[in-house]
Order: sequence, then structure tokens, then C-alpha cells
Amino acid sequence: MEPRVRTHPSFPDARLAVLALDGVVVAPEALHAREQPLFAALEATDARRREWFAGRRAARAALTALGYEDIATLRRDNGAPNLAGHGADQLHVAITHGKRLAAAVAAHAAGRWPHVGIDVVDAEDLARVRAVAKRVMKPDELARATADPLHARLAWGAREAVAKATNTGMFVFALSKCWTLAIDTEDRAVQVNLDGIQVVYEPLDDGGVLVLAGASPAAYEAAQAAART
Repeated sequence: MEPRVRTHPSFPDARLAVLALDGVVVAPEALHAREQPLFAALEATDARRREWFAGRRAARAALTALGYEDIATLRRDNGAPNLAGHGADQLHVAITHGKRLAAAVAAHAAGRWPHVGIDVVDAEDLARVRAVAKRVMKPDELARATADPLHARLAWGAREAVAKATNTGMFVFALSKCWTLAIDTEDRAVQVNLDGIQVVYEPLDDGGVLVLAGASPAAYEAAQAAART
């Protein structure tokens, strides 16, 4: 099964690729040649190897849809994707996986939102999110999350997606410096406290949510600086 690739109305310059995990046949030879040694070195369960494989396949599909067919998605020391190949320095990609799907979003530096992030929050994650909510959420945000499961999932998913869009990491930036202010269920948009950051979501059939974030160059630099303090 191949990833489904499309654009999103809020990120028309980016490409989103989604792949259902239950249809994935793990075939290392389908990976980019530079990705294959990383896959071979994985010390993980079969389920985790399938998720990793599917995430790379989704990333490759999103990048190819932007016109870059020979870009490998490698790995930084912090676990973030590290693109390699001709034109890689002009691209940004983010990967996520849940219990039932893997997804990736890719954008070009010339686009409206050149820095993109993505996260899946499964229906089953609600208990985990609420367990940590008091430690990471602001009072108003916590009240909304306590009252509404969607707000709880998005409070976490927005942080994850912003952390990936800004390449800062969840623990050094998003948990303490990013939070949700409001949810617009009509436009499926999430307002966060950071300027130059756009966050949207899509409900999933299984009760989870897929969250996308985009950061302007100025917002990206501001987040990088904040993460260093």
C-alpha cells in the first residue's frame, strides 16, 4: 500500500502523506538507499520497525510530491528527521505515527509556512494526556481539557506539532513555552500563544486527531532562541 498524498487548505504549499499501518508490508528495499542502514540497525519490536518504515515511506511520498524524488530522511542526534540529498537544505519534513497510521508533512523554504510539524493523538492517549495535564497546562487550558476530550488531545498534539515545526523538542520548548488559547471547531483551528505559528487539526475516524503546525521563519528563529534559554 502506498501513502495517500494531498495538500491541506491551511498549508497549500506543503504536502501531507498518510499511510494506514495495517496495510503496510515492511520491505526495506523500498526505502531510500541511505535510509536502509538506519532501518537495519534498529533495535526495536516488529511494531516499532513497521512504524519507522511507514513514517519514512510517508516522508518520501510527501517530498516526492514537492518534486524531490531523491531525498533521504535520516536522523539527527535528537531523533528529529535530517534530510540528505540535492536540495535538502531547502526542505523541511516532519513525521508522526499513531497506533493505526503514520503520516508526514513536507514543505519548501519558499512556501508560506516553510517549517512544518505534525502529530497524531490517538483516542487511547486521552488518559495519558490528562494524567500530565496539571503539570503542563495553563489554568484556562486545563479547564477546557478537563471538560472536553478534544481540547485535551489538541492541547498535547499542538505542542508536539509546534515542537517539530520549530525543531526545538517537546521538553526544552513546547511543554513550557507553548499552550493553546482556543479551539475553533468550525475551521478546525487551534489558537496558540505564539506569534507566527498556525495550528490546525483533522478528526480521525477512530476518535483521534491529526494535528498540523506551521511556523514562519521569524517564529522558527524565535523558538530556537527561546529553547536555548
